[in-house]
Amino acid sequence: MKPESQHIEYKEIWKDEYLKVLVAFANSEGGKLILGVKDNGNIIGLHAVSRLMEEIPNKTMNILGITPVVNRFKKEDKETIEIEVQPVSNAISYKGHYYIRSGSTIQELRGSSLQQFLLSRTNITWDEIKHDQVTIDDFDINTINKFKMLAADRLPEIARTKVLETLLVKLRLSDKGTFSNASILLFGKDPQKYFIQAQTKIGRFDNRGDLIATNLVEGNLFHQLQETLDMLRIKYLPGKVKFEGIVRKDDSIIPEMVLREALINALVHRAYNTTVQINIKVFDDRLEIQNPGRLPRELTTEDLNTEHLSIPRNKLIADGFYKAGLIEAWGRGTLLMRNLCRTSDLPDPEFFQDVNSFKVVIRFSKNSGGVSGGVSGGVSGGVTPVTEEELYLFIKENPGKRTTELTVLTGLSKRTLERWLKKLKENNQIEFVGSPKTGGYFVKL
Repeated sequence: MKPESQHIEYKEIWKDEYLKVLVAFANSEGGKLILGVKDNGNIIGLHAVSRLMEEIPNKTMNILGITPVVNRFKKEDKETIEIEVQPVSNAISYKGHYYIRSGSTIQELRGSSLQQFLLSRTNITWDEIKHDQVTIDDFDINTINKFKMLAADRLPEIARTKVLETLLVKLRLSDKGTFSNASILLFGKDPQKYFIQAQTKIGRFDNRGDLIATNLVEGNLFHQLQETLDMLRIKYLPGKVKFEGIVRKDDSIIPEMVLREALINALVHRAYNTTVQINIKVFDDRLEIQNPGRLPRELTTEDLNTEHLSIPRNKLIADGFYKAGLIEAWGRGTLLMRNLCRTSDLPDPEFFQDVNSFKVVIRFSKNSGGVSGGVSGGVSGGVTPVTEEELYLFIKENPGKRTTELTVLTGLSKRTLERWLKKLKENNQIEFVGSPKTGGYFVKL
């Protein structure tokens, strides 16, 4: 017989506790529990088949509320019973516990995984839930204005909307004066005030697993995307970077588009109803990005290597990134990552998941030599600005950065940086736009 799989389980005898196997099938993609068969597929036969043919359907209906298809088969004088369960749209449990099928195993859902599972069965995503403590003052106008510029091509009417409340209603982020979880994550001044778990932690490890350096990135999701990218490119994955005039030349270990796709996937599709942040680990030979939350039950890690449906965990967050032109709505992000890796002489990205999380692993090219020498103290390859004019060019190429970010990205001392920034402002070459916490420096046009 076929080996055990996502849709097949073997048991030698019947026990009432095997009702949880039927629950797992019903909560997943359906499947068959076959009695009278060893785990290895060898048929050993079953006793009291007639009694079980009556008992099992009754117990399944009375305890679980589902009706299986139960059949008996006979081969070489050995009888077996096949119990087939179809997937259900509602969530079902056994003795108050919820189970799903993952490969040939049964996983009990707990904590955030259980919350997300129950929410999915109501067709409401976590990011759609209204947050009664969020007010209009919690939103960052600088982020809103940047979003409007990004969204101008796909949604011109959004770019022309001047009233913040009206814009949030048009984006389906607000209704009758209340704001969704997605709204504060996308556009909040300080989303961690409400969702401390909405963070990205970066760590540099040696291959023994010892931590060398770490950073924590906060702020709204658009801010986290850009700051995390900058931190990775400059501090954790430094390549050969230089300026030719005002043109930035960057030969990174991992192409920025690959990093961007992987980070966007983590930020958009992670589970936020948990206490865990996104974890990014940089080793000598690879990068790992792990976010809380499994793939949707309709997808497997193998599906990510082919064209597949886009099934966002957080519909409003995904919609915001789509309208900003940062993602497509066709489920091709992982394929783009794979193709970019291949054209950059990198191995294909690897995808893994367990009951509570999803992880992508990007291994470095053997020709790159990996990441060596710990973590870059600033911009490598002679990029550190040595004059005020070079700092001006750096800001032009990297707009919207605060003083603390510029210190990391340029490698300049805080005192020198602040002195040059002051002179550039006095010369009317740059300006600081936005609030002190979330704003940044821009070249004046």
